[in-house]
Amino acid sequence: MTSKPKASSRLEYEISRSRDESNWKKVSDLAEQLNQRSTGFDVLVNFLIGECKLEQFLEENPPIENNIQKAKTGLTEAKRYLQTCISEQGAKLNVMRDAHLLLAKLLYSQGLYDDALSHLNKGGLESLTEKQLSNRIMKVVAESFAIKVQKFLDYQISVTVHKALNSCRGVVSDKELMMASESEIIEGLSKQGVIAACQINIRRGNKIIPTKHVILTFSSSKLPSSITAGYVCSPVKPYTPNPLCCCNCQRFGHSKAACRGKLTCSNYGIAGHSANGCKTDPHGFHCKQDHSSDSKYCPQWKTEKKIQEIKIKHNIAYAEAKKLISQEKNSFILAGS
Repeated sequence: MTSKPKASSRLEYEISRSRDESNWKKVSDLAEQLNQRSTGFDVLVNFLIGECKLEQFLEENPPIENNIQKAKTGLTEAKRYLQTCISEQGAKLNVMRDAHLLLAKLLYSQGLYDDALSHLNKGGLESLTEKQLSNRIMKVVAESFAIKVQKFLDYQISVTVHKALNSCRGVVSDKELMMASESEIIEGLSKQGVIAACQINIRRGNKIIPTKHVILTFSSSKLPSSITAGYVCSPVKPYTPNPLCCCNCQRFGHSKAACRGKLTCSNYGIAGHSANGCKTDPHGFHCKQDHSSDSKYCPQWKTEKKIQEIKIKHNIAYAEAKKLISQEKNSFILAGS
């Protein structure tokens, strides 16, 4: 409680001193006196009673795991009193913030840890300064920080390697590699950091024709300049994939498996049907020009390709690369205005 009740100065002093001394029986009695002497302080009285009930309960039942069930039933009344302070009137009397902190303490003792953290955040725990606080509330704040630290320590934290940013892909072009399978390439180049290999094939009519180009994935964020296969040293060029376009909604940046959008025709760009059997003239979904939505002639496709190039060049996530492209466009617009 950061402000003093507008009752008699003697009662005011006694409440403050009793709270600092944790004399909760006396605070409870003084709260009743305040309720009888003054009007308009119902919320303040509720705050004091709720605080008393909480602290008296915790003196006999410390907030440990064995007491959680007891706290869930024994603190119902204290919780009800404190919740009445989370109101406009509570804010006017400067007890709403303190009520949040006390509710966090109460909920923590009930094992409701996420709810406790929520009240700590609503109480503005991180923004409090020593000059704003009475001795009593400084103690509550110290307990609140202890709750927050303890909750953090209770979290089960797992660390996983980022699927994309801790590896890189490059293309090598060598006829010698056409003679080896992908598994043989991985085995032969594993000591050079190769963890995956994919041969690039092209389609001609109904035939799939292998090429001399192989996409290699390296277990490093930095692409090597070359690899050595037998007696051959082959240069490694950065591999820039084509933009990922969803075949369901026709938007870029995700696949059909992760799509939440509506089925959209890739030929005409209208939602509600697929391109199968669509006989209308092409009408791009992105630019409204006379080509299909996934056409390489589409201005949006070219922009997405540029995003991929920046993503690969700087080894950053798709969202970051897209943001850089957006900034470049804005800078160009501002320069031309």
